[in-house]
Amino acid sequence: YLNAASFNVSWIGNDGAGSGILNYDIEVSDNNGDWTIWQDDTTESSAIYNGVDGHTYRFMSKAKDVVSNIETKSTPDTNVTIDTLKPSITLVSPSNNSIEEIGTVIDLSVSDSISIDSVWYIKRITNLTINSPYNIDTSTWLKAEYTITVYANDSANNLNTASFKFILDNRPNITTTPITSTLEDELYNYDINATDADGVKLTNQT
Repeated sequence: YLNAASFNVSWIGNDGAGSGILNYDIEVSDNNGDWTIWQDDTTESSAIYNGVDGHTYRFMSKAKDVVSNIETKSTPDTNVTIDTLKPSITLVSPSNNSIEEIGTVIDLSVSDSISIDSVWYIKRITNLTINSPYNIDTSTWLKAEYTITVYANDSANNLNTASFKFILDNRPNITTTPITSTLEDELYNYDINATDADGVKLTNQT
């Protein structure tokens, strides 16, 4: 895989004890299509090929000697796939900049037009590799504010990064006062009390 649409192609030949190499024909096949002449009767040993992102190219060289003997070949010498696009990193859940309970699973979506090579993230100063389906378990994390930076590298060495911020906290304690008896058409108070053991202010009670 290459992460550049234009790249150098080189070739070399040897005629042994023969009359010597006169020139070369260099053929190319785009996405397994028909072979076409790219360099015709060239005496050069390299050239720049201008390709298209997402395409796979096969190259085949055929040498011609001084007395016009032409090399017979049907197998490509090399092939290359062009990939200039960075992988995509998306936070599926929870929401970025949200306050979540310890143990919340951070769900990421990571994709690439060709192939993902590796995915990792940094939490504080720790570098951790993750594999598909790219979920991060926070059950062993401490109560704190976290910024995690996710890195995704594809097979052509295109690198992308994305950062997300979360606050992890313990679940508040909720107690209720049950109603033990009821009478028709009588109003009752139903008490619900919520407290946080860490002293964090409760911003919403439902």
